[in-house]
Amino acid sequence: MQKTWFEAQSFCRKNFTDLATIDHTTHKNKVQSLTQDSGSIAWIGIYDDLRKWTWSHRKEHFNSDQHFNRLQYVALRTSNTLGATITVNGTWLPQIWTLKLPSICYKISDHGSAQYILVEDALTWRQAQNNCRTRYTDLVTVTNSSVNNYITSLISSSSWIGLTKRSWKWSTWSRSTFTNWDMDIPFNSSTHFKCILVNTTTGKWFEGACKDQYHFICHYNFIKPVPKTSKITMKFKFQSEIDLNDPTIQDQITRQLHTKLQKYGLPDSKLHWVQTEKQRVHKNTKKKIKEGPCG
Repeated sequence: MQKTWFEAQSFCRKNFTDLATIDHTTHKNKVQSLTQDSGSIAWIGIYDDLRKWTWSHRKEHFNSDQHFNRLQYVALRTSNTLGATITVNGTWLPQIWTLKLPSICYKISDHGSAQYILVEDALTWRQAQNNCRTRYTDLVTVTNSSVNNYITSLISSSSWIGLTKRSWKWSTWSRSTFTNWDMDIPFNSSTHFKCILVNTTTGKWFEGACKDQYHFICHYNFIKPVPKTSKITMKFKFQSEIDLNDPTIQDQITRQLHTKLQKYGLPDSKLHWVQTEKQRVHKNTKKKIKEGPCG
């Protein structure tokens, strides 16, 4: 069976759990052991949408198809979070956010106007964010060409702006930490949504055209259900002229109670008889009377 990446995702979610997640070496080896055809390729669940980011200030969503945009679509083979830099020609470039670079903060005045500040200290994206939030308002949000042109005039090298994103996620929305890229196969620079294939012989990952049809690998999370049990304790007290200590009488009453309890949805009930101290004293008294001398 062959499907596009999105068709495969829908099929796996409907019939299993999702497209395959390979988040450590054990999963990689398992996938290779299950796929027998030498040299075949198949869709797995890892993907990246290069268009979707988040601004630091107020965590506003950014989509390059909908908002002012100077972003260069570059896929990086990393499981790290990304930050965006603005270059000296005004374009925005994804970078691993642990790089240490200058940054641009902005401050909103009491009158609502924005002031833009270049911080020349080399900081990671997270450090730059903390610095801007402590001293000003936040890392800069760029919403139009005027702001973009102005902050470009402030810099002499690439500098952090407020955009950030998680790179590479699994179809289950879990974050990718384990990777196994085929470094010899480049990404397609013209695509924004990255769908990934696995070579079932080598276990290496590389990009495929999402609309092309290939075999695919699903996974199923088997979670053993934990039975929900509850305990109900009931006590019955009987008063009768018949001898309730007689095992035959007790058995008849127990069977009648079981039938009643099953009728009310309690088929697994356990019943046992408890003799009270009063009953034991009464029973012993009767025995003494029988065994006493005639007179």
